[in-house]
Amino acid sequence: MKKSIAAVSAVVLGVGGAATGALSASAADPISPCASALDHNVEATSAVDAHWYMACEPQFGLGKAEFTITSNEQFPAGFTLADSTETGSANLAGSGPYFSGTVGSNTTTGLFAFSPHAYIDAHTQSYGVFAAFPITSVEQFTGTLPATCTANNATYDHLYRVNYASAKTTLTQTVNGKSWKFTIPVHPQALILGLNFLDQGTGLDPARPLCAVVEGSTAYFGAQQGDGDWDTIAGRFATQNFVETLVPLTDVNEDLGTFARVVPASTTPTASGDAQLAETGVSPVPAGIAAASLLAIAVGFFAIGRRRRSAARKH
Repeated sequence: MKKSIAAVSAVVLGVGGAATGALSASAADPISPCASALDHNVEATSAVDAHWYMACEPQFGLGKAEFTITSNEQFPAGFTLADSTETGSANLAGSGPYFSGTVGSNTTTGLFAFSPHAYIDAHTQSYGVFAAFPITSVEQFTGTLPATCTANNATYDHLYRVNYASAKTTLTQTVNGKSWKFTIPVHPQALILGLNFLDQGTGLDPARPLCAVVEGSTAYFGAQQGDGDWDTIAGRFATQNFVETLVPLTDVNEDLGTFARVVPASTTPTASGDAQLAETGVSPVPAGIAAASLLAIAVGFFAIGRRRRSAARKH
């Protein structure tokens, strides 16, 4: 089951953030970068060590997300971000090819598989996407797990921590001679995994518990396969058995926020124009404007809306 925990790092990390000094896999046990998300698998149990459990070091995680865009000027007829040119911050380079075997493509960076937009009003649209999260390192976790993970004296063969960098994706297109530009930032939290492996062969032990913690926010626990969040942890947080993989999110369809159109610097803002925003521009428009809007993505994954979900849905 999933339970919220206090948003205090000491709850997850132990006294003073004990995991801070842990060595990354690349430093303690050099392994090659994963070529794609399809490599996010548990290696042979005999090769699993304290620092990481895959045969390669992952470069990105991927999770379902949603966001809303706003403009003081009405959107042109038929406007959709899916028609935009996409560019990402430097740490998203290569994310397109990395997920091309799952939901991405070589021509996009950072955000993939846009849903048809949800029309809220002439100034507001919402989208569902898969978002890529740059991984900076993986390492052994030496801190303290929250009580949710240790109920009934549950223990784990290995504890791991996945660290992420913030990133941003900019979507730009020109309509009727005007620039329509939106920047979507993401700020992933660390992911902590408590895993148990089969004694022989490859894979997670279906008879023993699994736990995943999105640092300072939410803990997920499953006592055994088919119980609680075991399957979600195995497929969504720890491997690539589902489309999502190494997900640093607390909800399926994580709400990234509401973002305003970025007006070119050469444009003088007027009372009816968009306010000039920084490149990471979070909209000053109240987040609640999109709260009631829902949309099913064409591929059947997303529920669009501004309300945050209190519980992760199962696959």
